[in-house]
Amino acid sequence: MQARERFQANMQILLSAVMKLLAAPVPPEASETVRTALREERVRSRAHVDEATKCLADDFVQLLFAYAGSRLPDLAVRYASNARGVWISDRSEDRKLTALRDATQHCHALFFDSPLYARQRARSWRELERLLDVLEAPQAPDTR
Repeated sequence: MQARERFQANMQILLSAVMKLLAAPVPPEASETVRTALREERVRSRAHVDEATKCLADDFVQLLFAYAGSRLPDLAVRYASNARGVWISDRSEDRKLTALRDATQHCHALFFDSPLYARQRARSWRELERLLDVLEAPQAPDTR
């Protein structure tokens, strides 16, 4: 149970930080004081992403025992390891944040939405698998 709770908490921290980074760019027309404050907030949010992805990667083995069956634990492990891999990859920050947002939203829906939303959870399962396949495919370094 504790592994599931940590899994969910780290996903929520990750999603919150990613959404902040995507929603709050530093506008060039803002005053220097505001730009400095926003840059500092972005540094804090990046630190949250870094720490959450580290925790997900460090705890992934426990997920094998936290869920029943063979496919669900494997999918949790794939998500956890891919989240860290995306964050430390050569992708542009926007691509990292978008990939983390999309995968985390689907993973959270799959693992933590109510069973009453079975269709949504099934769609999230398929979409998460598709996103992970894309993230696991070899790619050239991003030079943007």
